[in-house]
Amino acid sequence: MGALADAAWQGTVRSQPIVGTPYFSETAFLHVPSASLIVSDFVQNHSASQPQTLGLRVTRSLIGLLGFRGVCTAPPLALPWLHEDAAMFRASLERILAWDFDRIVTCHGGIVESDGREILRRLCARWL
Repeated sequence: MGALADAAWQGTVRSQPIVGTPYFSETAFLHVPSASLIVSDFVQNHSASQPQTLGLRVTRSLIGLLGFRGVCTAPPLALPWLHEDAAMFRASLERILAWDFDRIVTCHGGIVESDGREILRRLCARWL
């Protein structure tokens, strides 16, 4: 069944597991036709332009105390001692950054509509 699913999406969707840190498990996806990187926790966009719901205000306040504002990587990834295998983690990032994408679709916050690859490169500079 896996091979059939892969064949059905071939040329449309690529995937890359993000490995090397035991407290973070995610797979990034590239939707090739729209040049969109799709992530769940890896990249977050806590911008002030989002709707101001109570839950979002509380979340933004809590993560703001940790220094996470605007477009950022997931909070656990900022802690270098959580990385079990830095080389594997770096290799995952390099594969993702080799993809051709402009936008980043996040599950936490708004969509990064342009310059997504350059933004991700800056966010990940400390690991590359």
